[in-house]
Amino acid sequence: MFKEKHPEIAKQLFALKWIGNQASHREIPLTRKNLIDAYSILEFALEKLYDTNHRKINSLVQKINKRQRI
Repeated sequence: MFKEKHPEIAKQLFALKWIGNQASHREIPLTRKNLIDAYSILEFALEKLYDTNHRKINSLVQKINKRQRI
């Protein structure tokens, strides 16, 4: 269900799954870069899901632009 509603975020979280699987099964050692990449992806995904600031800004922009067309 999540993938249907948020396909791009689902791809991002799936990448985290691969990093976690590789690290937990010791197929590929977890490096500092892998860990930083994982945190970056997680932060981005959470911001896309829960940060509504971009919606507020878009709404503000629309209101300002609409006023100027009068």
